[in-house]
Amino acid sequence: MSDVLIARDLPFPEVLWKLPSNVHQRRGKALLIGGFPGHLKEMLDIAEVCGALQLRDITLVLPEGAAQALPSIPDLEVVPVPETPSGTLSSDALPSIQEASQGCDCVLLGPDLSKQPETLQLTKELRALPAPLLIAG
Repeated sequence: MSDVLIARDLPFPEVLWKLPSNVHQRRGKALLIGGFPGHLKEMLDIAEVCGALQLRDITLVLPEGAAQALPSIPDLEVVPVPETPSGTLSSDALPSIQEASQGCDCVLLGPDLSKQPETLQLTKELRALPAPLLIAG
């Protein structure tokens, strides 16, 4: 199981991209997880910051409905995953998230997740992802 890092506990989160294992690459690969229709602003702000840090790859995992509502954004791969009836991340999204996390240097769990029970259960299962998990918000 990877270490869980909470963004507010990292005084300089950009140091993750300065680690020797990331310097030779274009500052790493990040997987951003979160969002649901009507609440995408926080995740898009985080993706914008990742772009400003010149990350090599930025992947955004969203519930299907939120992914469909999002316009195409250059340099941002969007992975739609199964959602609950209320439009939040479903526990059925875990295999897709695991696949998307392969090769990631960092996984960021967004601040715009709901407190829907199935989504909360999914977030607990994300602790087993192979990359460090940052929790924003």
